[in-house]
Amino acid sequence: MCKVLAAVVVNVLNLVLLSVYDAGDGDFRVYRAAGDLLLHGGDLYQAQVVPGLWFTYPPVAAVLFVPLVLVSSQVWVLVSVAALGLALCQLRVPVWLALVLAPAMTWLEPVRSTLGFGQVNLVLLALVALDLLPRHTPWPRGLLLGFAAAIKLTPLVFLLYLLVRRDRRAIVTTLCSFAASTAVGLLAAPVSSWRYWTNELWHTDHIGALSFPRNQSLRGLVARLDLGTWPWLFACAAVLALAWVGVRHFVHTGRSQHAVVLTAFAGLLLSPVSWSHHWVWIAPALVVFATSGGVWRWLAVLGLGLTTLGQFGPRGEGYVCFGVLVLVVSACCSVPGWAAARSACPRRPPSRSAVAARRASSSAAAATAPARPAWAARPPSAARSRT
Repeated sequence: MCKVLAAVVVNVLNLVLLSVYDAGDGDFRVYRAAGDLLLHGGDLYQAQVVPGLWFTYPPVAAVLFVPLVLVSSQVWVLVSVAALGLALCQLRVPVWLALVLAPAMTWLEPVRSTLGFGQVNLVLLALVALDLLPRHTPWPRGLLLGFAAAIKLTPLVFLLYLLVRRDRRAIVTTLCSFAASTAVGLLAAPVSSWRYWTNELWHTDHIGALSFPRNQSLRGLVARLDLGTWPWLFACAAVLALAWVGVRHFVHTGRSQHAVVLTAFAGLLLSPVSWSHHWVWIAPALVVFATSGGVWRWLAVLGLGLTTLGQFGPRGEGYVCFGVLVLVVSACCSVPGWAAARSACPRRPPSRSAVAARRASSSAAAATAPARPAWAARPPSAARSRT
């Protein structure tokens, strides 16, 4: 009862705080304008949908944004927080704890910026978490992942996780879901679809300058350092190799939560543009790391400080450095014989069936053991006094 009451109190207080968020001047305004433009048969990419801002999502996203024309930005903020809570529930934490953590995590910079801009990141996070984190899903695994990738292409990076798992059925389902969702956009806006897939997709000038400090990706880091293309390609190859090793280790040891989080971090680093509010995957990562022990708890503390106290470094490369550090630690966990890494790596907890079998065997051994004579239970001094 106390836990439920605490969750209610925290959420009521957070509702008061969330009332100050007004995403009407951010990306939410772009979403609404795109939905309204689609309703009136306009071209989504011919000009700026609102002064100073372009619509950079696939056309099917505009179809999904049509209902936003009817709601306020505060409603969208509440939907985003609910999506975060739903994603946290997939981490196998109690529901009451997820209800407490979801509003509390609105203080993390990526989550706070997502709410302030009215971004779609938390909804995409929930779709991916619902699809990949549960042991079993009532729908074919990959269905929601393909749908999320059709809205925004970056979730396609999670095909790496499915590839390591050798889950061919989920890969096929993801691609079919992506294709079907994209076809919906093609039917709803054929002219805009042609323009997007043949032109807009390959130009990032409408998104913003790569060297902008809020671009927390390897491409943004290299652009700010003015190092050219080859260092970026080498860095991407290194990150991809580290991600493959780490994800493979976690998949083979049954740590799917770590594997999914690691894949998300790799995608954020590899993407040409990853604004700081795209790093909402730090929110579930903090829960996963904090419950793992060893060096992972220190990473949780570091991530919490990074997302609440600000980015470190003269150029603000905090998220890039944190993501690379997580990849390196994960890869080290797969190195056999390295004691420090092995002690820091999370262990797969024994299943309930294994624990029950162990207890049953112990009880059976105790029942079949011969009874000890009364004199054998006496202390040595008492046994000697009989002779």
